[in-house]
Amino acid sequence: MSMINSTHCRCCHLVGSLPLESESVALKTCIEKFGILLKTIPDGEIGEKSERFTGGDRQSWVQIIIKRILDHFTDKWYSLPMKETPVLNEKGFPVDFKYLPEFRPKSWSTGFILDMPLTYLEYFEKSFPTFKKLASENNLKSNVKFQVGIPTGLAISLSLTKSLFWSWWTYKSFNDRIAYEVNEMKKISIKESGTVDFVVQIELPIEFTMYYQFPLFRMWAMESISHLVSKIDKDIPIGFHICLGDINNKASINLSKDENVQSIVNFSNNLVYIFPYDRSIEFIHLPLAEGDIEPSVDRKFYEPLGDLNNQIQYHAGFIHEKSSKENQSLILKHISDICKSFKYPIGVATSCGLGRRSEEVCCSILEDMKRLCLE
Repeated sequence: MSMINSTHCRCCHLVGSLPLESESVALKTCIEKFGILLKTIPDGEIGEKSERFTGGDRQSWVQIIIKRILDHFTDKWYSLPMKETPVLNEKGFPVDFKYLPEFRPKSWSTGFILDMPLTYLEYFEKSFPTFKKLASENNLKSNVKFQVGIPTGLAISLSLTKSLFWSWWTYKSFNDRIAYEVNEMKKISIKESGTVDFVVQIELPIEFTMYYQFPLFRMWAMESISHLVSKIDKDIPIGFHICLGDINNKASINLSKDENVQSIVNFSNNLVYIFPYDRSIEFIHLPLAEGDIEPSVDRKFYEPLGDLNNQIQYHAGFIHEKSSKENQSLILKHISDICKSFKYPIGVATSCGLGRRSEEVCCSILEDMKRLCLE
C-alpha cells in the first residue's frame, strides 16, 4: 500500500463520461474502486435521462449545447434545414457528425454568447459538493481533485455552424464564455474548501483533427487552445485530453492506419510549447486506441513516445475491451520501457470516455485499469 501512496506511483485516468445511473453514482464508484489511484475524478458526465436520451444527455457535449440552443436560444440562433433525416443510436445521439443540425447566429454581434450558459458551471455546482462529501467520507487525500472536462470555443463553434467562417467569427466569444464558467467554479471551490480543488481537462477533438488532417489550419488549432488557456485564471490547474473525435464509438481519425504515433507526439509537444511559461501542465492524455478498434501490440508503433517532453505526466489511452489482458500488459510494458526516463510513470486510460459503452463493458474496463496500475 505504501507504493500506492507514493506521488510517483502509476495512476489511472478516466477521460470523463461513464454509462452509470447518475453523477453521484459515478463519483461513488470512482472513489471506492480507485481511491488515490486516480489523481483527478470526473462525475461521469451523465445528465438528465429521458425517453430519447436513455443514458443521459451529457454524454455528448455537442448534443447538450444543441439542446440548450433549441430550448432557450432560438431568438439568437436559427437552424438550417436538415439535408437528411438524422439517424440516432440506442442512446439517442446521432451516429455521424453529418446528422447534427447546422446553426447560424441571427446577429453579427457575438456578445450574446457571453450570456449563454453552456452547462459546465451548472453541473459543477451540482457535482462538486458531492465529490467533496464522498472524498471526506472515504478519507481521500487532498491531492486528488475533481475533474471538469471542457471543449474549446473552436470545437463548439465548428460543431454548431459547420462553417470555417462562422467558426472564426464566434470561437473567441465561446472561449470567453467557457473561461467565465471555469473561473466561477474557482470561486465556488475556494468558498467550499478554501482552495482550487479541481482540474480542468481541455478536450481537443477539433484541434487534433485540424492538426492531423489539415496542416494549413495547424496555427489556428494551436491559437484556439492558447487563447482559451489565456482566459482561464492562472491558479486553475489545466490538463489536456487529445481526442480522435469519437462519435458513436467510431473514431474520426484512423490512427491504426499510421505507421506509429508520431502525429500524437508532435501535437503533444506543440501543446507543451505553446503553454504559458509561468504555468505547468497537470497532465496530457494520449489516445492510443480508436473507437471500436483495439490498439496495436507492436512496440515500433509506440517508439515515438520516447520523444515526448519527459517532465509531463502522461496518461496512455490504450485500454480497450477487445484487447486481451496479456496484450494490455504487453502494451504497458512497451510504453513503460520507452518512457522509462520520464519524471512520472505513464498513467493508464482508455482512448476516450466510456459513456458510449455498456455498463457491463465499462465495469470490465475499470477492472483492467486498476489491475494494470497495481502490476
